[in-house]
Amino acid sequence: ARAELALLPGTDPVTQAEHALSRAAVARWEGQAEEAKACLNEAETHAAQPAARNDAALQNKVRLWRALAAKDLGLWTEAIPLLEGVVQGSAASPLQRARAAYQLGDSLMRLGQQQRAHDSLTTALNSLKAHRAAPEELSHAAARLGSVLRRLGQLHEAERFLQEALDCAPDDFTRARALSEIVPLYAAQGRVAPAPSGAEKTGRIHRLSCGRREACSRVFLMPANR
Repeated sequence: ARAELALLPGTDPVTQAEHALSRAAVARWEGQAEEAKACLNEAETHAAQPAARNDAALQNKVRLWRALAAKDLGLWTEAIPLLEGVVQGSAASPLQRARAAYQLGDSLMRLGQQQRAHDSLTTALNSLKAHRAAPEELSHAAARLGSVLRRLGQLHEAERFLQEALDCAPDDFTRARALSEIVPLYAAQGRVAPAPSGAEKTGRIHRLSCGRREACSRVFLMPANR
């Protein structure tokens, strides 16, 4: 991914901002927090230029990735307001709002605010479905919603969404991730969770080894209006 991004971007500020965001994404996946922060600062500088400041999709994309960087570092007081701003912003695209709602729900779950997390993840999943998001996004959102429902004690509903996460998983890595969320549910029910197949284990290892490159191509380099 770094080799691909080494190519010089165009000279217009929108393209330069998108390029900086993509470099921030690679740094984030490699665990280079300071480098990611520097790239995000660069993206914000380009996005503030007159030729880019009216590009609502770009502005919300910058806010979303700034929120993700803060979330990675556990800076909840910074991340949550940014995510709420994208979710509530009328200028954001439907998929931007849905993705921000998913990240907001995940953050709230980690902070123990399960009912708020449930509401945000429900909104995210419904919107992702309505706007034909990628299958792995649907699987992640359904799995996370299932985990929140388990924490709320709604085990039957939790199982329904976790099964949905398995059913729409497009590959072994995504399926293995959903299975990992099922284990605590089965433990709560006194059941034995299904073991991942050999293909799922192999897929997990393979996808982890090339995940940075794939993440950039699938998520971070997608058009700003997505």
